[in-house]
Amino acid sequence: MEITSDLIIRTLLLVFQLALVIIFTRRSKIKVKADKKLKKAFLLGAFAAFISIFVAVIPQYSAELKAIQWFFYTLQSFTFYLFFEDLSNATANLKRLIAFTSVSTLSIMGSVVEILGSTSSWTEFIWQVSYSLIGLMVFAFGFYTLLSVYKITRENSALLQVIGTVFMMIGFFIGTLITPMIKNILRSDLISFTVADIFKIIGIILFVILYVINPRYILRLPVQVRSIIVYTRNGINLIRFDTNTLGIPDNQYKISNELITALATAVTGFAKEAMGSSADLDLLMTKDSVIRFKINDISLALICNRETQVLVDSLEYYSVLLNEEFKGHDFQVFNPNGSEIQNMIKMLNIAFPYLVVQSHTK
Repeated sequence: MEITSDLIIRTLLLVFQLALVIIFTRRSKIKVKADKKLKKAFLLGAFAAFISIFVAVIPQYSAELKAIQWFFYTLQSFTFYLFFEDLSNATANLKRLIAFTSVSTLSIMGSVVEILGSTSSWTEFIWQVSYSLIGLMVFAFGFYTLLSVYKITRENSALLQVIGTVFMMIGFFIGTLITPMIKNILRSDLISFTVADIFKIIGIILFVILYVINPRYILRLPVQVRSIIVYTRNGINLIRFDTNTLGIPDNQYKISNELITALATAVTGFAKEAMGSSADLDLLMTKDSVIRFKINDISLALICNRETQVLVDSLEYYSVLLNEEFKGHDFQVFNPNGSEIQNMIKMLNIAFPYLVVQSHTK
């Protein structure tokens, strides 16, 4: 077997995709569902990169192997879409979900037809267009989401993610659009598929370096999370966490803890008395602010400008951690000591690994 530069590049692409999978596997304590989706996305990419090596080594089966490779890349793209959707919204945008699902289905069906060897020029055209389109859509959505994260956090890590995404996007378009166009229309080998893979590798290397430096950089949200208030069901305030939110005066959203907890207790009581509801208060929403509640023996109130699925999952998990840790306490008179406060902070970092806590007060 001849070791070519193309084969080396494809192997490097596999190695760096696997490196990202290993990084995510080592983050086993992180229970955020979006984090698991990102791990699956890179694992699917590793499968696709592995198949691409056989495309270079076994040219007589390159068409079928390439179809398998594109099959895995399509699944990876759709998983990336689901990740960015969780990062950005509490529920998936229906129109966007339908668009991504439809295009992904066409690309997958095209791959299956190609693998079975029953393709025609027309089905191959639809397959290639849908594959290119799903890539365009996921990179555009991902770029917009990560750029929104950078605008909120102003962190260099977020900017590196944007740059890494741009490199991978350039590599994708060179490999799926520019190179085939030059080969088929101009009958030239001016730009090879190796160039496309090099751009992808540069982008992936940026992500690997970033996540090795600090795995907490993996998840950052394109929303302003202002505070998390921990209190008991009967309204005793335990601790308040305020996060770094750029561009907002320190006192603009400093809502009183007592006001929040009293409101939650009053509204829940009113709903039970006036409407016979057995449910606790779940959500308060205005045009520019959201307060998401999780009522239990130890309750939570999360204040942000809009909620996302990642926040909802993290709040649920933090509630589970707190109520398991302090089960059996007398919450009528609960006053956590220094060690218990430190445990609350530790559990917050586990449930909300993407938040930068500016301060905490009792």
